[in-house]
Amino acid sequence: MSYRQITECRACHTTLPSPFLSLGSMPAANNLPDSPDQHEDSYPLELASCSSCSLVQLCHVVSPSVLFSHYLYSSTSGMLSDHFDDMATNLRDALGLGVASLVVDIGSNDGLLLSRFREAGIGSIKGVEPASNLVAMARENQVPTVNGFFGKDVVEEILAEDGQADLITATNVFAHVDDIEGLTENVKRLLNPGGALVIEVPYLPVMLRSGTFDLVYHEHLSYFSVAPLVTFFESMGMEVFRVDDVQSHGGSIRVSVQRQNGGHAVDQSVAAHLNDERDLGNAAAYSDFGSRVSKVVGEFAAELKDLKSQGFRLAGYAAPAKASTLLGFAEIGGDVLDYIVDDNPLKQGRYVPGTGIPIVSSSTLREQPPDYLVILAWNLADIIVKKLNEDGERGIKFITPFGQAA
Repeated sequence: MSYRQITECRACHTTLPSPFLSLGSMPAANNLPDSPDQHEDSYPLELASCSSCSLVQLCHVVSPSVLFSHYLYSSTSGMLSDHFDDMATNLRDALGLGVASLVVDIGSNDGLLLSRFREAGIGSIKGVEPASNLVAMARENQVPTVNGFFGKDVVEEILAEDGQADLITATNVFAHVDDIEGLTENVKRLLNPGGALVIEVPYLPVMLRSGTFDLVYHEHLSYFSVAPLVTFFESMGMEVFRVDDVQSHGGSIRVSVQRQNGGHAVDQSVAAHLNDERDLGNAAAYSDFGSRVSKVVGEFAAELKDLKSQGFRLAGYAAPAKASTLLGFAEIGGDVLDYIVDDNPLKQGRYVPGTGIPIVSSSTLREQPPDYLVILAWNLADIIVKKLNEDGERGIKFITPFGQAA
C-alpha cells in the first residue's frame, strides 16, 4: 500500500488524538503531472498534536518511494544559495571545522549546500540523496553523493570510505522522516564523539501565528517546535545545545545537537525558545488555527474568483509544494489561474498537482501578461516583486496569500 495511517506519536509513542486540521485528500505536492488529464493518486492530509510531547504530525504517511525517488528540485533560488553560503560559514566557525573535517548532508539534493562547505574550506564532503536524477546533477558538480536513503547500509559505506563525520546536516529533511529514531541511531553511528548534527525545520509557532497552512503537505510528516525536539533527543542520548531562527520557509529554526555531555555548552537560545513555546500545550491554539485556515482560504478563493468573474486575467508566480496545498484546498484550478510561472526548468511543461494549472517559463508573462499575479511563494514576495519590476513587468497587480506584503 502506498500510504498508511499512524496512531502513535513518532517521537514518544503516545496514542494520537483526533486531528485538529483536515485538508481532505490531495495528491503528492511535488509529483507534477505531465498533462492536466493524468491520473493522480490522492492521500489524506490531516494534522494531530501529541498530548504528551506536543509534536504536531500528519496522521498518514505516504511511502517515501512515491515522494522522493524522482524529485523535481533545482537550486535555482538566489536566496537559497545565499542561505547556504551563510550556513556553511557560520557552522564552520562555530564548530571549528577545516581541511581535516568531514561534512555529510542527508537529503543533499543537487549538492548545493555541500559545495558551499567545500568553498568554505572543508576538506571532505559527502551527500546522501535518494533521487537518482539529483544525484547525477550533484556528481556533475563534483559533489560525491551516495544514491539512497540514509540508513545503516549507507552509513557503513560512508564509514568505510570516509570515516566518521564531524558534522551531519539535514536541512528540511528531518521533518520528512517517519522513523526519526532509526535516523538518529544512524546519525550517532556515523558521527564522531565530538561532532554535531544540525537540522533545519519550519518552526511550528510561526505557522500557527501566521495561519500559513500551505506548509502542510505529505512530505512534511512532522511540524516541530523546540520542546518536542529537546525531549526526543534526550530519549536518544543526545542534547540540543543551540537553536537559531532562520528565514527559510517563512520562518524556520536551525537546531544543533550533540551527544549528551558533549563538548558544546548549552546556549541560552534553547531555554529562550522553550519559554516562548509555553502556550503550545493549549488545545485552543490548534482549534484557533483551524478556524483561521478556513477563513483565510475562503477569503482568498472568493477574491480570485470575483476578479475572474469581472473579466480580469489571473496567473500565478512560483510553484513550490505549498502552492499545491493552498490551491487544492481553495479549489482554485485552471479556470481561475491561466498559468503559473516558475524558474525551475524541471517544472516547466508540467502541471500543479490536482489543479490542471500549467507551469510555464517567465517568457509567458511577456507573451500573455495577466492583470493580477498571485505570488504563491509568499515568503519570497519582496524578492519576486523586485525581480519582476527590474525585468520590466509593469502594470501587473500582485496578490499574496495570508496577508503577506508584496
